Amino acid sequence: MCGRNKLETHPVMKTLFLVISVSAFILFSGCQSTGSTEDKYFISDSSSITGLKGDSMKLVKAAGIGLKVLNVFQSVQAVSKIIHSSGGLVIHQNIISIENQSREFKISDDSFLVVTSYTPHAEIIARVPAYNLEDFMYSIANMGYFVLHSNMDTDDKSLDYLANSLKQHNHQQFIQAGTNNLNNSGRYQRMDVKDKVIDQEITNSQINANVTFSTVQLQLFQNPLVRKDVTVNTNTENYQLSFSKNLVNALSAGWNYFSNFVLLVANLWIFIFTAVTVRVIIRYYKIRRKQIEKAMVK
Repeated sequence: MCGRNKLETHPVMKTLFLVISVSAFILFSGCQSTGSTEDKYFISDSSSITGLKGDSMKLVKAAGIGLKVLNVFQSVQAVSKIIHSSGGLVIHQNIISIENQSREFKISDDSFLVVTSYTPHAEIIARVPAYNLEDFMYSIANMGYFVLHSNMDTDDKSLDYLANSLKQHNHQQFIQAGTNNLNNSGRYQRMDVKDKVIDQEITNSQINANVTFSTVQLQLFQNPLVRKDVTVNTNTENYQLSFSKNLVNALSAGWNYFSNFVLLVANLWIFIFTAVTVRVIIRYYKIRRKQIEKAMVK
């Protein structure tokens, strides 16, 4: 009986052991598969979505931020210092004040008080080392008290760089091949290939520069300000003298006219005297003639 029980239970134990072994193998395989899948699709700054790593990886980063500050002019100076301390370079800077509205108040005959409302703005484009881009963005964001927008983009240029490198290698091999028996068209083709090598080298150099230094666009603005200016009245029609001044000028002008007339008479006295004398003689002659005619009639 005991021997029969051992013979009957032996197949059951064997089957149970087989099931446990298979389950353990499946579980272990699943863990390994999951781990390899995670490693395969894990992406970081040290890898590309194309699978390239190391020097073959070319990630071009760009960022932008717009924020409201207390003083645009002081903030521009602070941003410039942060850029230079980060090893970057300012490639564009533009500060502009946009006038909202303006009014003029007359304070005298020759001047106005101009009150103008304006809003200062600043635009800065900088190249910052890519490894320091995030810290740079955080430093800039802490300068303002309101962030209007903030963005960061990464463009994978790994395949473009690889394609240019492979084409450049093929073109260089073509150039290094024998050219003793080339005709004119072959020489022109060789020159064209050389130009392509130069273009590809420049393109890869630009990619490397963009990978090393990220482009950051910054926009700064603040609350509107009010400016007061005293300006000159340029309308000459508004300049008039007072009544008393005009009266004095009129009397002075009349006296000048009278004086000039007296001087004119003084200059022409001989002519006036001659004219008066001739007039008197003619009149005397006419009167005397009438008297003679009357005496002859009587």
